Amino acid sequence: MVVERHMTPNPITVRPDTSLQRALELLKSHEIRHLPVLKGKRLVGIITDRDIRHLLPSALAPPEETEAFRAWGAQVKVGEVMIRQVYTVTPQTRTEKAARLMVEHRIGCLPVLRGATLVGIVTTPDLLRAMTGGERLPERAPEEPRAGRRKPREARRTPRAESTRVRSR
Repeated sequence: MVVERHMTPNPITVRPDTSLQRALELLKSHEIRHLPVLKGKRLVGIITDRDIRHLLPSALAPPEETEAFRAWGAQVKVGEVMIRQVYTVTPQTRTEKAARLMVEHRIGCLPVLRGATLVGIVTTPDLLRAMTGGERLPERAPEEPRAGRRKPREARRTPRAESTRVRSR
């Protein structure tokens, strides 16, 4: 199997002068975790949701700290915080080799280049589906944020009588 059969073609990308806030919005709205960074048509880096999360204030931070991040994130450019050393593969790279690269370097995706042109991106879920014979899920429209909605109480916990956890003594 080769990467080309399992990659996402024409991934969403950003430029180095894109604001960090805009990159975060793209990641959330498209429900993705990786944004290749292109200068013209050349791959110059990658920014991930994890990179941005490390820069975000804590969820327990006061609102003014979150607002300060938004102002800061609107000024900081992706090119200032992106990962510059990007591991890549070609469309004809074997999926096993791509998986080995991802495990070895502890990364979640590999941009796919044909020559110097970005033609796709292959992610951990893509490779897991490839190796298990799973099908790619159809694209779906982003859902509206469901802030504040919680599962009903009975769906959140397993009653003690039904629990299968074993306690050690």
